[in-house]
Amino acid sequence: MSQADREARLLSAVYRTYGVAASWSPATGAPAVTLTVRHDVSDDITPVGQGQALQRTNVIFVRLSEMPEAAKGDTVVSPRGTYRISRTPRLTDDGLEWFCEAVKT
Repeated sequence: MSQADREARLLSAVYRTYGVAASWSPATGAPAVTLTVRHDVSDDITPVGQGQALQRTNVIFVRLSEMPEAAKGDTVVSPRGTYRISRTPRLTDDGLEWFCEAVKT
């Protein structure tokens, strides 16, 4: 079994354990897609004068295999609420998931 196969199997286990069913509506107006997402919170530290400010950001992860294109402005509805993707999504280091910063609406 290759490294890529092991990573894909591990990611599938993570989504089975921590994922929730969601509806993803592209900002383009295309039909909504039902898929599995993971919710997380990311801490961003921003310099402010001589100090720092801690800002918590909602993050939604979705597998590239389920959502080939994710974009700023897309809407995600899950049991945790409705979220709008607030920044351009980027792929994670392994290239298997979208990392999407989101705002709860």
